Amino acid sequence: MEAVWARPAAARRRLPGVSWWGKPHPAPAARLSAAGHRTLRNPPADDAVKVGISAIAQPARYRETVVDRRWSRQLGRWVTGTLALLVLLALTAAVAAGALARVASPDRTPPTFAGLKSATTCIPGPIRGQTASYHLSWDPATDNVTPSTKIVYDIYQATKSGGEDFASATYTTGRGATSFTTPPLPADELFYFVVRARDRAGNREANQVEREGVNLCV
Repeated sequence: MEAVWARPAAARRRLPGVSWWGKPHPAPAARLSAAGHRTLRNPPADDAVKVGISAIAQPARYRETVVDRRWSRQLGRWVTGTLALLVLLALTAAVAAGALARVASPDRTPPTFAGLKSATTCIPGPIRGQTASYHLSWDPATDNVTPSTKIVYDIYQATKSGGEDFASATYTTGRGATSFTTPPLPADELFYFVVRARDRAGNREANQVEREGVNLCV
C-alpha cells in the first residue's frame, strides 16, 4: 500500500513561511514492507536539506558574504595602487628636490690646476728682426663638476716678470686643451706666461706659476 510522507511539524516551525527547497515539494510516497514497516522511496539527505534550508532561509547573509569578499578584493587593489602611487610621488619629489638644490646652490668651486709646465720656442741663428711662436704646455686640470675635457684655459702674457694683467686674458684655449702655441712674437724680446684653468660655471683658479719663454735652439 502506498502512503504519503509529510514534513514533520517541527521542521515547519523552524522555518516559518519557507517551503521545502523554496517551493512546494512533492511528498515522496512510502510503502509498507512485508513486515509492516513504512519505507520512504526517496528519503531526503540531511546535509542537502541543511544546505538548501540555509541558502533559502538566510539569503541576505549569503549575499552579504559574497559582497564582502568582492569588496575586500577591491580594497586590496586600491591599497596596492595607492601605495605604488605614493612611492612614485616620493621618488619624483626626491629628484625634483635634488634638481632644485643644484639650482639653488650653483658651482662655486674653481678647478684644481698645477699651472704652466713649460714655454719654449726655437730661433736658430741671429734673433734680431725675427719672430717666433712659443709653445706652452701643461697637465689637465680637474674640477668637482666640469669634466677635464670641458675646462678652458686663460693665458696671460707679459714682457716682464709679474707684469701679467689678470683682469684680461691675452689668449683663451679651446675646451680640454693641454697646450697652446702663441702667434709670432718678436724674437729679441723676453716673454713671460701664466696659464689659469676655468670651468663651465666661470670659476677660475688663481695659480701664480709663471714661466719665461725659453729658446731651445740657441
